[in-house]
Amino acid sequence: MTQEQQQRQQLVTAEYIRGETGARAEQGKGECAIHGVVPAVVVEPSNGEQAAAVLALCSAEGWKVETIGGGTWLGHGAAPDAAFVLISTRRLAGLEDYQPEDLTATAGAGTTLDVLQAGLMERRQWVALDPPSLPGSTIGATVASASAGPLRARFGTPRDHVIGLDIATGDGRLLHFGGHVVKNVAGYDIVRPIIGSFGTLGLITRVSLRLRAIPDADETLAITVPRGDAPELAAAIAAAWPAVAIELLSPWLATEVIGESAARPEWTLLVRLQGHPAENVEGRTRINRLAPAVAVDTGVWARLGSLEAAAEQYVRLAAKITRMAETLNIANTLSDHILTGPSRVAVHACDGIVRLWGAPSAVHSAAPVTEAAQNIATIDGTVIYRNAAQRNAENGRRARIEAGVRAAFDPAGILAGYRL
Repeated sequence: MTQEQQQRQQLVTAEYIRGETGARAEQGKGECAIHGVVPAVVVEPSNGEQAAAVLALCSAEGWKVETIGGGTWLGHGAAPDAAFVLISTRRLAGLEDYQPEDLTATAGAGTTLDVLQAGLMERRQWVALDPPSLPGSTIGATVASASAGPLRARFGTPRDHVIGLDIATGDGRLLHFGGHVVKNVAGYDIVRPIIGSFGTLGLITRVSLRLRAIPDADETLAITVPRGDAPELAAAIAAAWPAVAIELLSPWLATEVIGESAARPEWTLLVRLQGHPAENVEGRTRINRLAPAVAVDTGVWARLGSLEAAAEQYVRLAAKITRMAETLNIANTLSDHILTGPSRVAVHACDGIVRLWGAPSAVHSAAPVTEAAQNIATIDGTVIYRNAAQRNAENGRRARIEAGVRAAFDPAGILAGYRL
């Protein structure tokens, strides 16, 4: 940032932004601080046009921009390095277009996940996404971060649910991509890179989604297993029955999620079954042939998601499912260096994604994470450390393509990305 841009940025005021864009704006307050840095102004546009106008103004003035959904995850990512304008999607909320016969719905990006699901439940429909989240998490931030939970085993990630979206680009254009019906795939190629871009291309203002019918029966089974046997057993269960989720939990995490009855040295496989009651009976029968399973409260999934979302120190490791054992070993070594006390480890057992979290160590060093990244790279894996830069730097052709897309959507480079 040039000295002239810094001087202009220091002059940003809520009154100026309100007058130029019509959006609600006020001077930044401590509760909106990101890593202790208070925004110069907090802006809450009420529609896509206002959002685009705010971004156009910020781009012209050279003001850095942070974007948030429900503000439930302000501590992730790197700290802002300059004064900034904070844009919230809180007023871009509501179920705008619901077509239950077509199994589609369009909602404002600031619509919270619980409100969205409650609105669809009246017609016994839902968005089959369960990202790690806290109350107040929004659909826009979920899409921007491509966040998905255990249901990804059957239903996939946000890229499999979003059929269209509106985005206010970094230079102030309001663009629509995709459609509002499942069969309309116009713009699909640009929708996919926007999902998971963490707001670095623009502010998602509205999302159109594919829906599913709520199943007649929903139940969860727990199976204790030595960690070394877990990958093989998980694969056998997935082959025996189309479970919607299979998660592997470390002993300490299983105790927190399931209760004291799970306090044992073995690890725990959680298996979720959905469908007609008779189908679930058949699923239980087949799974019990492989290993003794007990029924547990389906609330375990919400508890798991809340614990993961609230984690103070968090690392995500991913490699091929066939290298799950090696990924777990790397996670275990990393845990010893960056966490204090018991670690929590959860694995999407159908794709080998390992999440590790707990209380941070008093010794602050990036070296253990760097070493873990180097080790997992030998098996073609990656590491994302949430308390540092959210997205790892990438080399090669993909990085050049992403840089080119960002230059087209945000030529002034003002967008820092979503904080969720």
